Amino acid sequence: MKKYYKQIFTFYRMRIKKEKITDIENHQVYKITFTNKNNYVISFYNFGGYINNILIPYNHNLYEHEDVLLGYRNFEEYISDQSYLNCIVGRVCGRIANAQFSLNDHTYELFSNDGHHHLHGGRSGFNKKVWHINSLDKNSEEVSCELHYKSPHLEEGYPGNLECRTKYILNENNEFIIQFHATTDYDTLVNLTNH
Repeated sequence: MKKYYKQIFTFYRMRIKKEKITDIENHQVYKITFTNKNNYVISFYNFGGYINNILIPYNHNLYEHEDVLLGYRNFEEYISDQSYLNCIVGRVCGRIANAQFSLNDHTYELFSNDGHHHLHGGRSGFNKKVWHINSLDKNSEEVSCELHYKSPHLEEGYPGNLECRTKYILNENNEFIIQFHATTDYDTLVNLTNH
């Protein structure tokens, strides 16, 4: 009996898998997969932070999973995605009318990618960037990955250098948590989300 329980404990532990997918403009793209003690599985890319799968056990069978996430089947579809499915959106999530805004008595012109308007960070928003993997961590209660991207001054027309960190966490309670943090060296707009 003891051996059986030990095998179960070994199988159902927090796990992280990192798999290289491709290179984009000399940046390595990885697929990160989290598995928690309850055999919930979440996978995502450091390209745009796209979440690829959320697999949950069903029918009280930890070996059978159902993917409950609307998404694409292969990575190439994420590269050409225009729907912002399950990705990090920024610098600003939403539509900015006429692709311009005023801040501190200065008007900034942004790239128009939605008719005459600016949508979800522009033609090359955060969903089109390869984010640096700052850390992969696990303990007995959760697994996590912190992604980092530095948006330079006037990228897509936004003022200020913006340091962004996004952390994905899967815990033992089957909660998937996304945390955003951003700092800048200049007054700017920022409104990050996962779409």
